[in-house]
Amino acid sequence: MIDPEFITDDQQRRDEKIKLGIMGAGSYYLENVLDPDNAIYKKFKENNPNGEYVAGPRLTQEGYTPAGGRGLPMRGWMKTGILAGSKNIDAALRVLDLICSDEYTMIYNYGIEGKHYVKNPDGTVRVIAKPEEMEAFGINLTHIPVVRTTLALSANENLRNAMLNLSKSSVINMTDKYLVPELEYTRELDDYTREQFSKMIIGNVPIDGGFENYIEELNKRGYKELYEALNKAHKEMQQR
Repeated sequence: MIDPEFITDDQQRRDEKIKLGIMGAGSYYLENVLDPDNAIYKKFKENNPNGEYVAGPRLTQEGYTPAGGRGLPMRGWMKTGILAGSKNIDAALRVLDLICSDEYTMIYNYGIEGKHYVKNPDGTVRVIAKPEEMEAFGINLTHIPVVRTTLALSANENLRNAMLNLSKSSVINMTDKYLVPELEYTRELDDYTREQFSKMIIGNVPIDGGFENYIEELNKRGYKELYEALNKAHKEMQQR
């Protein structure tokens, strides 16, 4: 077995395992294991000159249909908004418009064309700047934080194919497109869910019986109210 741990729940430890080449499998951050311009990938190749990570297919099981990659949701742990009483609403909107533009995405992720990167004849991107030059410009070399689909521009064929395949298989959770009032216990529900799932995975809570207890406690903490809010938003959208 390559990876002696069933779960890696610490980002720093995960990155170290990738660098050492002992990460058995992962479900995200493709650039860390496939992008030759990525700092973590470069360290992995230093430690394992002949090693290579590969992008595998979605795992399947009889009677179970995996959701695949998640599309970008409107709801989530990060939200961007402008205060109604702001004196600079127009300026804030222009900033958001800039951040969402293709030009800004390329600058933020790759730097300045001709100085930090060049485009190949096929339109893919090849980084030419040294890591210290990229970092001095403000580019995070461990992962691309804005518009991850720009990874599809990578000159690395393995990474490009993996990203294109992910974009084709992505699905959006039906509830993600509905904006509902932020309920005071939403974050608590998320934290509780992650905590209980982790305990079930490592065996601290039995799945048989433990899952039923988890659902009962979830409802006590307000899940039914959240469900009703999402269901109400869904019905209202259908009537438009």
